Amino acid sequence: MKEVAAAVAGFVFVALPPACLAAGAELYATHCVACHQAEGEGTPGIAPALAGTFGTRVADAAGRDFLAQTLISGMSGAIVVQGQRYNGNMPSFAALSDASWRVSPITC
Repeated sequence: MKEVAAAVAGFVFVALPPACLAAGAELYATHCVACHQAEGEGTPGIAPALAGTFGTRVADAAGRDFLAQTLISGMSGAIVVQGQRYNGNMPSFAALSDASWRVSPITC
């Protein structure tokens, strides 16, 4: 999990090889799609959309740190995203091994 925190915290926009994109899609399908949906549109009242918001988060260091910490620690309680209120619980993914996170520019 240390690698994913470093990968998100140090994220830069680069073209990833197809194998990395496939690994990222598999990781998303396994751990994220149930709440954030296939296209990242989220689930009303439970999980916010990632589509349309993720790019703004990774654009600066504070946003990347926030994303890394969210993956490691999870999140619970009320938040507002794109003007909509959510009150759900996102689990921590700290139990996943570093080897399972092979989708960043650092590990691909």
